[in-house]
Amino acid sequence: MKTIMNKEKYRVLEKSDLQNLKDMNEEIKKSKFRQKFHIQPITGLLNDPNGFCFFDDEWHIFYQWFPFGAMHGAKNWYHMTSDDLVSWKNKGLALKPDTVFDNRGVYSGSAIIYDNKLNLIYTGNHKDERDIRHPYQCVAVLEDNEKFVKKDEPIINMSDDYTEHQRDPKIMYVDNKYYIILGVQDKNLKGRALIYVSDDIYNNWKLLGELKVKGYEDFGYMWECPDLIKIEDKYVLIFSPQGLQANGYKYNNIYQNGYIIGKMDFETLEFIPESEFEELDGGFDFYASQSANQNIYENTAVLIAWMGLPDSSYTTDDENWSGCLTLPRELSIKNGKLVQKPARNLKILKDDVITSHISKNYLQKIETPLEIKLDNINSKNLEINIFSDKNNSSNSGFKISFDNKKCEFTIDRGSLSNKINTNQGSTRTIKLNVLDKLDIFIDNSSIEIFINDGEYTMTSRVFPTDEECMLYIKAEDNIKLEMCRLKELMNEEFII
Repeated sequence: MKTIMNKEKYRVLEKSDLQNLKDMNEEIKKSKFRQKFHIQPITGLLNDPNGFCFFDDEWHIFYQWFPFGAMHGAKNWYHMTSDDLVSWKNKGLALKPDTVFDNRGVYSGSAIIYDNKLNLIYTGNHKDERDIRHPYQCVAVLEDNEKFVKKDEPIINMSDDYTEHQRDPKIMYVDNKYYIILGVQDKNLKGRALIYVSDDIYNNWKLLGELKVKGYEDFGYMWECPDLIKIEDKYVLIFSPQGLQANGYKYNNIYQNGYIIGKMDFETLEFIPESEFEELDGGFDFYASQSANQNIYENTAVLIAWMGLPDSSYTTDDENWSGCLTLPRELSIKNGKLVQKPARNLKILKDDVITSHISKNYLQKIETPLEIKLDNINSKNLEINIFSDKNNSSNSGFKISFDNKKCEFTIDRGSLSNKINTNQGSTRTIKLNVLDKLDIFIDNSSIEIFINDGEYTMTSRVFPTDEECMLYIKAEDNIKLEMCRLKELMNEEFII
């Protein structure tokens, strides 16, 4: 990993840096772990997805970006667009920390279409000469479809009634009013969300108060990346609480990202839960999710997340890059639970069918990227080893198993040669009464598992060696297997 002195963490990207970054990018592109169909940084570190929206016949997404190495420093926003949520184009730097209000980073935020223009709402991370943080909520506007121009003044200043942790504004339009939900920490060091309202996104924002969520008054010390979305007649409150203690199979990641289904009363600022808090993803690497502000997919939300976690390390850190985003997911509600399916256009990814047959056991060398679909499992015991060692295929690699007596579905990356974040454990398990279908997307350094048509998902980063190149499947009874090669659609063009 590139070593950067503390003062260098807060440098602003200048034209004089471009050649060095281009050289870094040329080396990074040689990495065997570069993804083929996931958004990833051109250099340095990627974390939260930001500004996810549909505007001017295109999907837009921005990612938090520190250009100079695989570490957290002063964040920028890097811009990408897509016609279909599958093939993404690099558009370049959108926002950098170049004003007094964001001198230590352009932190996370969202986007909205206002006055027929794309507007970005973000947290400006300001620190004064004593290194004390003062967060501001700011706006930048895309002018003439060319450049984002920041407004001269913040739209929301820091509230003295809360600690310095006030960030990640998600803007929404409800009943002819604009609302912002903001993650904060109160003076008792408890996670909260604030609600602001205005009829003009540039002016007159009024703090309505705290979002009240009965039963969640003491639920972590900070709520990051809050999101409030409506699916048909239900609201879904999504947020990333920090500070939850592991509880059996729950909350085993260092930080969580989950949801509550319920009703929202904007008059009383009360969110009325109709479900418990459930983690969005049962895997190792999923955080800071954001839904898109969009109106072309009816009765569903489109969500994407950082395939990573804060305070965690990854194999590519030593290659001067880290992080990627998940595949986009379409959300619906079924039987009081959130269902997440791969976005409908992901069928574009499919290329040749490698194999399609019915059997109990399967062993084959694999080449990424690919998709594996298993059907007719009928809740029988099952073992799958992805990226298993060619000399020991049945007891190595990334292990997936289902125990029908214990009703446990488990993933285990402890047998892979490149071990990451071992202090956070090597297995994740969910309780699962019925297992019928699996849809597994495998890229060069990630595995995303969709279980029972999106009833559950499990997402993980993996970094296999050249010897870890086999797929081994052992089933209790015959299952239907289809394996497809996937197209390499990720754009690696160097644009700043």
